[in-house]
Amino acid sequence: MGGITMDDEKLNAFISQLSKLYEDADVKKNPALHRVLLDTASRLNRDEEFGKVVSDLSHAISQRYVAHHDVPVVLIKFYNQIQKDVQAGKYDDTNIRNYFIGTGLISLSISFGGFSL
Repeated sequence: MGGITMDDEKLNAFISQLSKLYEDADVKKNPALHRVLLDTASRLNRDEEFGKVVSDLSHAISQRYVAHHDVPVVLIKFYNQIQKDVQAGKYDDTNIRNYFIGTGLISLSISFGGFSL
């Protein structure tokens, strides 16, 4: 997916946020959202297109909020943060894949998912 290249700092921040969100106590209280985060991490681990995965994550958060109004604040903040990038198509899949390979994350099971509202 084309777009603006993400630098290592932004990638590190995104990965760190996913991990923190997955471990967040409020997120853990909502099995459906916790599962969405795990699914997101699993898809990234299977080398799925990053932009598509993040877009799907954004959509899942939005759907959950509209249907149930039970999305933790931390996830709403994350949604608002990534929404700008999702809409603008700013995620560059090649750079993200190279980053994951370079840091060894792509060869390891990613056991976190991410939301932050």
